Amino acid sequence: MNKDERAALKMRLMAAITKHVGKTRCISMVNLYRHVFQKDEGDKINGTRRLRDLVTELRDEGIPIVSSISRTGGGYYLASTASDLDDYCGKLKTKALKLLNRMSKLRGMALPELLGQMSIEAGNGPGPADAVRQAQTLKRQIEDMNGGNGNGKK
Repeated sequence: MNKDERAALKMRLMAAITKHVGKTRCISMVNLYRHVFQKDEGDKINGTRRLRDLVTELRDEGIPIVSSISRTGGGYYLASTASDLDDYCGKLKTKALKLLNRMSKLRGMALPELLGQMSIEAGNGPGPADAVRQAQTLKRQIEDMNGGNGNGKK
């Protein structure tokens, strides 16, 4: 898809999502897809990849599109409260911590060491001592998430 088509799709996405503010007004991925692309998604997983990419682009631009999963459906919506955004950001943080923990295990490094190395490689983050302190805090959070067993399993 070219730049103009992508911009038009993002505009349709914004038009749709602005009608769904707050968790109680979420829109399912299927319905959002139909609104944005004006057709059925076909395969729910692979067919909705383009929609998820557009949502990610808008999030990266600072649009607070969040999502929820529930037994009654869930879907996408614009965060209307600080707690909506906090809940979503908490999910992102948990995911990021789990990925960093996995990466440290694959590299055979302690998480603080890995984060210190990543900070040095980036060249624009905190110094190594700051990275180690931050990593120790993150490690404690991972252990808390995993019930204190530190092995990545609940």
